[in-house]
Amino acid sequence: IVGNVTTSADGQGTLTFSTTAANTTLVSGNVGVAGTGALLVLNAGAATGITGSFAGNVNADTFNISNTAADGEIAVAGDITAATGTIFTADGILVLNGTGAQTITGSITQSTGADDRGDISVTNTAGTVTVANALGATAANGGLGNLTTAANTTTVFNSTVDAENGSLSGTSTFKGAVTLDGTVALGNGSKIILDTGVVQGTTVITAAGAITDGAAVAIELADNRILADGQSITVVDAGSGTTDGTYTVLDTALFDYSVAISDANDTVIVSAAKRNTAAIAASIGVSTVEAAALDSASTALASGDDVALSALNTALVAGGATAKAATQQIAVQTDTLGAGAAASAGTGAAASGTTATRLAMLRTGDQYANATNSMASGFNTGDSSHALSTAVWMKPFGSDGDQDDVGTIAGFETSTLGIAGGIDTAVSKE
Repeated sequence: IVGNVTTSADGQGTLTFSTTAANTTLVSGNVGVAGTGALLVLNAGAATGITGSFAGNVNADTFNISNTAADGEIAVAGDITAATGTIFTADGILVLNGTGAQTITGSITQSTGADDRGDISVTNTAGTVTVANALGATAANGGLGNLTTAANTTTVFNSTVDAENGSLSGTSTFKGAVTLDGTVALGNGSKIILDTGVVQGTTVITAAGAITDGAAVAIELADNRILADGQSITVVDAGSGTTDGTYTVLDTALFDYSVAISDANDTVIVSAAKRNTAAIAASIGVSTVEAAALDSASTALASGDDVALSALNTALVAGGATAKAATQQIAVQTDTLGAGAAASAGTGAAASGTTATRLAMLRTGDQYANATNSMASGFNTGDSSHALSTAVWMKPFGSDGDQDDVGTIAGFETSTLGIAGGIDTAVSKE
């Protein structure tokens, strides 16, 4: 089908593609419209070694993948929105191969009556793939097949994952538990990010089978609330295999994290140690006063403002100038106080100087420049015959200041610009 597939009302119409026997773009546009014009049911399948593709978004209450072969692929380049869910009614592979961000809304399950059915393969290297709901189910015969994320992909799993085997080679963010009936493989250069939803004292990835790992595996905690001082979390717990890779965990401004690898237990465990004020200050490059303010703010936000805390956590994990700027916005800044005083003084001095200069011009006597003096001294407009008893005047003024950094006190620049004006005339002789 070339173009979009639409329906006159939400939840109407069934579109079925028989098992595709040749590599085919099934729909070149979008299928349905999310929320207002989704199809009722979309069925698609592919024969062995064949790929049937949807080039746009897929919007259907139920999206059935009914491949006739385990290696038949249904590839989707856009978002998938399926309120009832995406369901493998037979074995096969769902490939997420977009060229930009993709969001998969609705659970992905299988109804084949056997375990280990329905593979998920993320090959999109151009944008983040967000899986909003659960993959598979813990019930008997509810687990999916293989979960694979290719190198250089970025995938966010917002809920739980139940599958047979997991092969993670890109960056994978987990907000729920991952249960694998088989093996887990962590590719060289892969990264595991733990986010809100996983908690201390639990296991993120549990694999009944063996673990294999690449030479380098990175771990990151995206939220400071996951672990408090002295707490730990098991990132991987496998049934066998070897943990031969080098695991590194990213520290944040508030915490030092350590990783413990056990070949005997086939586990990878991360623990947290809270930094003191001096260490926080040194890591960010701020004063101890600013570091103390950051620590207090983080503690306060943890019990009240999730949005603000999330923004702060993002800045602290980013580190560098971003973390420093966030910290300096929290504490009352010495440089801000100095800059305010300097700007205020500059404004006052400029305004006062302008007024004083004008008043000097109005004083009488030959020694003063003025608008009525018969000598008209200081004016280019001529002699007394051109002097004015009433004058209108305007004068711009400005000042600039530049203070370099002093120790941990940040420098600043200040500029004052303005214009003064008035009318000079006698009010009374007294």
